[in-house]
Amino acid sequence: MLHDYLISFIRTAVPVAIGSVLAWLASRAGIVLDGDSSTQLVAAVVALVVLAYYALVRGLEVRWPFLGVLLGKPAAPVYGLPPAESQSTAEYDVDGKLTQVRSVTTWPPRPTGRR
Repeated sequence: MLHDYLISFIRTAVPVAIGSVLAWLASRAGIVLDGDSSTQLVAAVVALVVLAYYALVRGLEVRWPFLGVLLGKPAAPVYGLPPAESQSTAEYDVDGKLTQVRSVTTWPPRPTGRR
């Protein structure tokens, strides 16, 4: 679904942008790697900053969902199809023996108002 794809893209791009800005701010504050450091080390530091930011915000979002806005969108994407709804009823005879089971499955499930 395009909507979920867009949400997942936003929630990936925002932490990358924030992590890059934080790494840039660190370099402006005098926190720099020496000139002999390899490009891979610089990329690893940026990746760790992005990972730390994402992990922190996701952890806070579990407790306070409105903080999901710090990832660009305060709602996680919903992947896959929802499960079907099913209801079953059982009938018993006077001795308590099961005589019949009736089952009704509804697909697609009724809308829940999410989104």
